Amino acid sequence: MRLVRSHLPDAGYAPSIKIINQAGHLLKHGKRMTFLDILGEDGLHPDEESEADAFARDTLIPPAKYARLAGLPSIGERTIRDFAEQVGVSAGIVLGRLQHDGVVGWQRFNHLKVRYKWDHEVADQP
Repeated sequence: MRLVRSHLPDAGYAPSIKIINQAGHLLKHGKRMTFLDILGEDGLHPDEESEADAFARDTLIPPAKYARLAGLPSIGERTIRDFAEQVGVSAGIVLGRLQHDGVVGWQRFNHLKVRYKWDHEVADQP
């Protein structure tokens, strides 16, 4: 199976943060731990989950740079694109973080996000 890019907008930030979050668990909590995800209950200690979340968040976007961006009185599309280029991530990643943190509304700039689907999902579409 492979991922293919779709023309539809998506959450952008969420898939990336989840992947890096899992890497954070491996790097910080060991490769020998068993992780079970049953109906959303992963059985992890809340401190471990918070640590992995922070690792993912700070790996994608450096905290000091993000704080300066989030503190701006007005954030537009050009600001998001320029910041994304400066820190080396997609504009959708930056937008997703800003939306997640409540800095930018969920309805704004969603065209900056990229959606991916599994290739079999694309083949099944009419």
